[in-house]
Amino acid sequence: MGSKVNSQNETNNWHFGFRAGLDFNSSPPGVINNGSMYISEGCSSISDPSGNLLFYTSGDTIWNQQHNVMANGTGLFGNMSPCQSSMIVKQPGNSTVYYVFTVQGAGGAGGLTFSTVDMSMAAGMGSVTIKNNTLYPSPVTEKITATKHCNGVDYWILIHESQNNNFRSYLLTSAGVNSVAVVTSIGSVCNGLNFFLGYLKFSPNGKKVGASSATPSFCELYDFDSSTGILSNSLTLATGTQFQGIEFSPDGTKFYCSFVYSIR
Repeated sequence: MGSKVNSQNETNNWHFGFRAGLDFNSSPPGVINNGSMYISEGCSSISDPSGNLLFYTSGDTIWNQQHNVMANGTGLFGNMSPCQSSMIVKQPGNSTVYYVFTVQGAGGAGGLTFSTVDMSMAAGMGSVTIKNNTLYPSPVTEKITATKHCNGVDYWILIHESQNNNFRSYLLTSAGVNSVAVVTSIGSVCNGLNFFLGYLKFSPNGKKVGASSATPSFCELYDFDSSTGILSNSLTLATGTQFQGIEFSPDGTKFYCSFVYSIR
């Protein structure tokens, strides 16, 4: 499942896989099988504060709540290959505008880009109003995540460059996204055979960042300063296998890292 950052019931509808999904508006969650997306990896979805689906994306296409392609919703610079293809974040101070940040798979040349969706358009079905604005043009890994700024309003968008150990933090505010990144050089260098594979994940309180990589193989944990966007105190938890999926427990006290398993 792809990543998304919001509060209340805005994460209650998950769309992923081959027309699959889960509805967390009920307990136990309901099964969704009427989506339009066919995808094997990264994707994102977002709902309104009441838990009503707004839209979902594979990183290159956006579908609206009626499972139709959103107006101007094709040709985004993400694609279906990345582990984390996209990140949906509501613009602070705006009830209708959402930013869709995208990265390309396998260290593709698209780098980090963003598009915006305005849900006040197309009779409430939403339209893509800005498409493929470039924040960082060089290849990046298939990792993207986000957390709130310490002010409780703005957001940090975090990615990892390829062929080095640079993290890039971008601040999203009511004025838009700041194109000048906070760069932290820390942890392992992503330059192996499958360096682009893996995930980034913030802990629920935004104070920790977890990262995984397939080759070179590592699972690492860092501290994160949500006032400055700087990472620190790198801790290597494990090496020696192809790590990929990661997650924090709901209370943030535990961090899980899984590895890629294949039969040859």
